[in-house]
Amino acid sequence: MRKRRLIIGLAFLGLAIAAAIYSAMSFIPYSEIPSRTEILLGGVSLVLCPPSLLTIPLFDTGAYTPPGAILWLLIGLMNSALYAMIGVLIGRFRRKSAGGPGAE
Repeated sequence: MRKRRLIIGLAFLGLAIAAAIYSAMSFIPYSEIPSRTEILLGGVSLVLCPPSLLTIPLFDTGAYTPPGAILWLLIGLMNSALYAMIGVLIGRFRRKSAGGPGAE
């Protein structure tokens, strides 16, 4: 039961991270040269949401257009699946370190 809650919790965290990145895009002025802080935050967002790399080949898709919203929905779902897989791995690691197949 705890393993399932961990997986679902991490999946929601992955979706929330993608949603936060998508909503933060409205505050970034694209007509100006990015500051060092914006560059650092962009790197952190790539680490926390690797599926956001899909926006590179699809750079001409406006973020706040229907195709852009669909793209970011797919990115959010992929990030959610990635975080869920990480939860599965953590659950397996915790079970093995606890000392047996039935230990949870």
